[in-house]
Amino acid sequence: MLNGESGMATVAETIRRVAWAANIDPAGIKNLFIGDRVPRLGNPEQERALECVLIDKGIEVLCLDPLYLMLSGENQANLSGQGAELAGITSICAKLGVTLVLADHTRKAAAVNYEPLGLDSITGAGKGEWARQWLLLNRREAFAPGMGSHRLWLSVGGSHGQNGALLCRGRRPRRSRGP
Repeated sequence: MLNGESGMATVAETIRRVAWAANIDPAGIKNLFIGDRVPRLGNPEQERALECVLIDKGIEVLCLDPLYLMLSGENQANLSGQGAELAGITSICAKLGVTLVLADHTRKAAAVNYEPLGLDSITGAGKGEWARQWLLLNRREAFAPGMGSHRLWLSVGGSHGQNGALLCRGRRPRRSRGP
């Protein structure tokens, strides 16, 4: 996972909390590589460097977060421009058999009614057209601090027509052991 937004301390704390909730010792998680620098997509030099890391570390799943930091910003409204910037990493991952997961933001206005998101909720042109499968996660009601739960929508779909929206509710797990 390459994350350019949260910082290593935040990512490490999140991993600890998720592992704890799943009753897993985070020290026992193998084959997890986390970096705090993201590549500039569409830049052949940076894409070649990323390809070398994928090969060297034997990466099978690559999560890049957030996508907006990796794109030039010049083509936000240009379908062809966005596609061109995504083409290199798509090709590299396909060639290496690496599953590519991109995390991105949605338009703020899309989330205010607490309805399931659609591909048209993703920021920037071309991303919905590029996606072959997607998971869109958003709140289905306002977050209540201190309650320990999140009521969410998970909208799923794929380019072959499969789709649906699921109600998700995350609860604070019982504390059998913890950080």
